[in-house]
Amino acid sequence: EALTNVARHSNATYVQIKLHSYQDKLLLTIADNGVGLMQNKPTGLGLVGMRARAQQIDAEFSLQNQPLGGVKIEISAPLRLLEKEV
Repeated sequence: EALTNVARHSNATYVQIKLHSYQDKLLLTIADNGVGLMQNKPTGLGLVGMRARAQQIDAEFSLQNQPLGGVKIEISAPLRLLEKEV
């Protein structure tokens, strides 16, 4: 969903995806250099869905404009939950 949003809305020329574990968490970061989120404009259902799916696995979800443009999405999921589902 995040990559679809970048392709459809951001006008980005660069996307960075990082996935790594730290202590007892799995961290996913997706950042682009696009136009960023518009202030005072409601977010679409895609972002609402990403947040809801993160909550389903007890993950923390953050979405923010970057200082030099673009959006950064971070999801931090507990590894203990992911191990049970494997």
